[in-house]
Amino acid sequence: MTIALAVFPRCEHLGPAGAAQEAPKTIKIGAVVPLTGAMAAGGRWVKQGYEIGLKHVKKTAGSLFKQFGRRSLLSRFLDDESAPTKTASRMEKLYSVDKVDLFLGGFANALIIPQLAIAEKYRVPSFVTTIGSTRSLKRATNTAFRPSWLSRIR
Repeated sequence: MTIALAVFPRCEHLGPAGAAQEAPKTIKIGAVVPLTGAMAAGGRWVKQGYEIGLKHVKKTAGSLFKQFGRRSLLSRFLDDESAPTKTASRMEKLYSVDKVDLFLGGFANALIIPQLAIAEKYRVPSFVTTIGSTRSLKRATNTAFRPSWLSRIR
């Protein structure tokens, strides 16, 4: 994940013909996970894993952040209440209001597939960890990444 934080600035920071512009001082990461509803147990598990990972990145990547002139890493988690329609609207909020640079995937295919559509729509990188279908990943090939050996199945 450390490499991803350095490599994937929010796509709108690219000007005409891909000319680089100044990257943000803060990297914002957002995730929509089911913290209530039928899938809450899995969502809490995923959120806990992300929090542990982000804590580790903050602790170990200090020099990397300095190298790229960034000051901090912020994370924002929203509850989709285990509802796919709420997943999509909360992802829209993360993009348009919170201005995240990177999405972390939620829990369960039914909730992750709408997330992939939003990530693809705005061309924001999305790391998904609990999706079971590689077919769903193929639809979002430009923005979706799966950090496991299974991601090689395409």
